[in-house]
Amino acid sequence: MDALLFAFVAAALAGIGDQTQVLAGSLSARGDRPGAILAGMAIAAAGMAAIAFIAASFVSDMVGVRAQTQFVALALAFAGITGLMKPEPLRWAERVRWGGFLGALLFGGYAAASGRIQFMSLAFAIRAEMPVFAAVGGALGLLAAAIPAALLGDKFLALNLRPARIAIGVVLLVAGALVFLNAPPPAV
Repeated sequence: MDALLFAFVAAALAGIGDQTQVLAGSLSARGDRPGAILAGMAIAAAGMAAIAFIAASFVSDMVGVRAQTQFVALALAFAGITGLMKPEPLRWAERVRWGGFLGALLFGGYAAASGRIQFMSLAFAIRAEMPVFAAVGGALGLLAAAIPAALLGDKFLALNLRPARIAIGVVLLVAGALVFLNAPPPAV
């Protein structure tokens, strides 16, 4: 259950100002229903969790605990670094007129699968004793970040998330460094 909590918190924090959150806010600002947006995001997040779980099931037995821990550190550091940068807007997604559900499903799935949340979910799933909990935690964290954006729409898009992204980026970088420094020693 620790894997679920760690993955949830890390994904929810990394999701603040992320492409998936901005997409949910954009679809909602366009007039799409928040329920439809969140349903599409939920299915996309479930697909993301399934991919992380399946990949982790194959990889976790191939690498040792030290490498697994270092992979988690790398994923946290990557999330921290990308959090310090301005997120790349999904300009092409804005040109296509999909409904809230289908737009969130397709473009939310693309944004989630190609971003830092998926990378962290995979890393936590590889390291966890029960990879399914880490994968589900990452998906739930993604949804937790998308909920306020879908409910607030244009009011959410008007918020300045830069200070929050920078603070969270620093926290994730520090967490990555601490995980790396506390990795088990190499096997002799």
